[in-house]
Amino acid sequence: MENAAQQLHMRYKGDNATDILSSFWNTAMVVLDCCGVQGPQDFGPGSLFSEQFPGQAVPVACCRKHGLNANAVTSQHQQCIHGLVDLVNRQGCFHQLVHTMHPYILIVGGVFIGLLVLQLLAMSLTISLFRMIV
Repeated sequence: MENAAQQLHMRYKGDNATDILSSFWNTAMVVLDCCGVQGPQDFGPGSLFSEQFPGQAVPVACCRKHGLNANAVTSQHQQCIHGLVDLVNRQGCFHQLVHTMHPYILIVGGVFIGLLVLQLLAMSLTISLFRMIV
């Protein structure tokens, strides 16, 4: 988590950047309704984002989505990027990802254990066949 926060802090270039890291974070923040790794403070002083966009508190990807017309959304985005608390997703993406994946942990664990058992059976069969040949 700390490495992800450090990479975001040092390499995130904003909403319209085309590099892989920025594109990944923009997509993650929009899809998961989150902001940064630990929260909006990840874009604070000293981050590449705050140096490139000194007037913005957070990127547009951190703004909450509302079912409004385009003019209202643009107005809300302007308020959001300047740090209006009610319009910014306060939850960090790490917590949001863990919360999203939690129901599937048992399924993933079961599949992993099943594959491990299958691999062990295949290895033991291979060893027994090898001994019969040699």
